Amino acid sequence: MAVGLKGNGFVAAFVAGLLFRRAVKLLRHGALHLVEDTGVLLGLLVWFLFGQLINQTLHDGTDWAIVVFAVLAVVVARTVPVVLSLARTNIERADRLFLGWVSPRGLASIAFGLLAYIELDPLEKELVGEVMVVCVVVHGASVVPLATWYGRRRGIPAPELPATHRTPPPER
Repeated sequence: MAVGLKGNGFVAAFVAGLLFRRAVKLLRHGALHLVEDTGVLLGLLVWFLFGQLINQTLHDGTDWAIVVFAVLAVVVARTVPVVLSLARTNIERADRLFLGWVSPRGLASIAFGLLAYIELDPLEKELVGEVMVVCVVVHGASVVPLATWYGRRRGIPAPELPATHRTPPPER
């Protein structure tokens, strides 16, 4: 309804979520299975669309300036605000940096990027899609090495991969 009235759908969804907790207590058990399944399906649709954009971007290649912008966006626009918001806490600097870097990523960037992608002209659409893909890929690709480093720094051993993901030993 908010979008139909030219309002912000994200704000409306947030407010609805705030009000929902109280109302859900009045529903019978299991009444929301269809809603949950629909949410999962829509989430998978977003990832499907993003997968198409990744294929297109990787196939066509990308400009170095977009990669530089993506790195700066991830470092400055995502990490710095988190680090600054935690500045006067007793959280150590390395922990603040880690939290800033691995903060929520991916789906929010994709959702906002797809909103712009859907509404823009074809030339602008391509640029926004490419920037979105590169930002998510840069951020996502950096998380495992950073988490491994952070874990070692904290004395936490790297997790053991399941047997299905291990490289088989060489045959003799």
